[in-house]
Amino acid sequence: MNREALGLVFMRIMMGVWFVWSGVPKLKSAYFNEEMPAMLRYFAEQGAVHFYKGFLLWAADHAMIFAFLTSVGEVAAGAALILGFLTPIAAFAAIVMCVNYFLAVKNLGPSPIGVNFLCIAVGISLIVGRAGSYLSLDSKIFRKPS
Repeated sequence: MNREALGLVFMRIMMGVWFVWSGVPKLKSAYFNEEMPAMLRYFAEQGAVHFYKGFLLWAADHAMIFAFLTSVGEVAAGAALILGFLTPIAAFAAIVMCVNYFLAVKNLGPSPIGVNFLCIAVGISLIVGRAGSYLSLDSKIFRKPS
C-alpha cells in the first residue's frame, strides 16, 4: 500500500469516528424530545441560510423524525466509514448531512462553517480517491476475481 492509500484509510476512519462520536450521544439523550425542536428553531432564527429557514421550521414541527434520521444516519455513516463498508455511499451520506448542517449554521461563525466544509472536502476526497479500496470490507467483499 502506498502513502496516498494510507492517507485515505486514515481520513476514512477518522471521519467515521467523528460521525459515530457525534451520533451515539444523540441516541442516548433528550435529543429526541426537547433538544432537537429547540435547536432547529434556533438555527432557523439565528444561523440558517435564508432559503433554508422554512425547511428548518418545518423540520422543527417534525423533530422526532429528524432526530432519528440525524442520530441514526450519523452512526450508520460513521460505522460504515470505519469499517470501509459501502464507502462511497457512506461518504456521500456524510456529505449530504454536512451540506444540510452547513446550511443550518452558516451565519453562526467560522467554526461551524469550517467543520462542515472540512467534512464535505474529506467526503469528496474519499469518493474520488476510492478510499474503500484499501484496508476495508469493500476491498474484501467486492474484490475482482483474478
